[in-house]
Amino acid sequence: METDSTTKEEKRSKSFNKDRYCTLNQYAAYFGVTTRTAYNHFYNGRLKGAFKDIGGTNRILVPIEYIKTSPNPNVTIYATVPYNIENKRQELEKEVLKLKKYCSAKCYRVQDIITEYSYGIFEERPKLMTLLKNRYVKHIVATNKSSINRFSFDFISAIMEADGRELEIITSKETDNSIFKKDLTDTIYVVCKKLGTKEISYEDVRRSMVALGIAERKNVKVKKKKKKQK
Repeated sequence: METDSTTKEEKRSKSFNKDRYCTLNQYAAYFGVTTRTAYNHFYNGRLKGAFKDIGGTNRILVPIEYIKTSPNPNVTIYATVPYNIENKRQELEKEVLKLKKYCSAKCYRVQDIITEYSYGIFEERPKLMTLLKNRYVKHIVATNKSSINRFSFDFISAIMEADGRELEIITSKETDNSIFKKDLTDTIYVVCKKLGTKEISYEDVRRSMVALGIAERKNVKVKKKKKKQK
């Protein structure tokens, strides 16, 4: 006979089987999140039906339905930043971190992370092309339309949707004019290169755009010379 002190969790732990529940570590591994993040999901009440097995193992058990019924849990992150910006490596790491946090909040399982520097909106990006051609990659997550290609994004997204795949961006509204200004600068630079103007540099185009009042001037800190004391 079971005593009155037997809790509901103990009763349920006795009937635990792998067909009904998975451990919190398995849940974390499946969705590509850390164990700490999985614990936060449990203690914040996001895992309905999950409970702590206090019958000796002290495990947290999660209903298997979270794995079986998850829509497109396997995703591939694609992060890119312009090659000509300052601290491009740090900026690329920030993009990856932002995308990983988004996928964690959506309970996506990150199966791969692809990073690449972009050299202009019309320049080739071999890693992106390989990713789009791979039909086994069903779900791609990027920061915004410019990460893929602003002018061709809707066409690429429609083709992937017709093939049973999904291209998801985490920033749906891009109201920052600096993004459009940069795309225009990139376009003019690439056109000049295609026309054979090899002497012109990206910085020359950017300075011309600043002179026209289209691009923003870089804030350069000028060090003041200390006056010599007599």
